Amino acid sequence: MHDDLIRCIRCSTYKPATEYFLRLRSDPRLRSHCKVCNKKRATKIEPFDWIMAKINREAECWLWTGSLSKEGYGRIGLAQWSGTRQAHRVVYTLLIGPVPDNLDIDHVCHNADNECLGGRTCLHRRCVNPEHLIPASRAENVSRGRGRQRTIRRMHRTRGHMVAD
Repeated sequence: MHDDLIRCIRCSTYKPATEYFLRLRSDPRLRSHCKVCNKKRATKIEPFDWIMAKINREAECWLWTGSLSKEGYGRIGLAQWSGTRQAHRVVYTLLIGPVPDNLDIDHVCHNADNECLGGRTCLHRRCVNPEHLIPASRAENVSRGRGRQRTIRRMHRTRGHMVAD
């Protein structure tokens, strides 16, 4: 169909062979992406801008729209890190300052919402609004959370005794 044009595998447009980077110079069918796509890909986005683009700030809780952990918390992975970080801790560090050593970040929006049952589907775990995040010790964070309430709900009466599952 297009004898003198080659289709770019990234942008799907047909361009002359001179507009491509060659994987193997002897075989024009193995040309990959065009120079325009390569320039677009080569432009680096600052980590701050990339992170802020992953946040939905339409509501009071700023919800992380990127990847989530098994527990439902936002996760961020950047090339300079060896692994991923919790999104709410990263955003807090970027917008407020470093999290003090040995402290958790408590979601006060979750503590204020009595209808939220918590758990993996809790939207408050995705909240990265720095106004809703406060540093707290592990004991404070757990005592404010819903862990104790969930344990009480899971308990049931068996032969007159309260037994936890």
